[in-house]
Amino acid sequence: RKIQPHTLVLDDEDDIIIKLHNLYFWNEIKDQLMPNELTSFEARWVALHKQFQDVLATDQMQIKDLIILEILINRVLSEKQKVITTISRLERQLKLEEDRPIDEQDTGLMLNIETQLNAAMASQNARTTEHMKLQEKKDAKFKDLKATRDQRFKQLEDSRTSFFDLMKTLD
Repeated sequence: RKIQPHTLVLDDEDDIIIKLHNLYFWNEIKDQLMPNELTSFEARWVALHKQFQDVLATDQMQIKDLIILEILINRVLSEKQKVITTISRLERQLKLEEDRPIDEQDTGLMLNIETQLNAAMASQNARTTEHMKLQEKKDAKFKDLKATRDQRFKQLEDSRTSFFDLMKTLD
């Protein structure tokens, strides 16, 4: 999403994105992500910023890491889908060759397809394992972000209570 330079009034989303683009880690993110992933990053950043409202520097780092983990998970799932499509295609090719009369079967081709099929299945398993690890990291990051914010809110509530208690005492 491009912000128009001639726009006089910025909405909240534009303001959040401009601030994001001015953060010290934005250039690193631009180098690390594909254009469609950058757009996704910005959209998630805006949504989380709106949800949390008062975002501190530590929150920014946790939110950045959380979004990157989500993007990596999406990459892995896309790659896994491609592998599943490849497995399906190889299985069809192997079945076609196996259905031919034995004297017409190309055993070299069949061995080649089986080798490719085994490699694709290993790749699928690796993607599943990678997805699970990334998901665990993402879940932990969510918990960290929630814990940090809960601590801050508790401190704020405690300070309010203390202030009101002090006012009552003074009365």
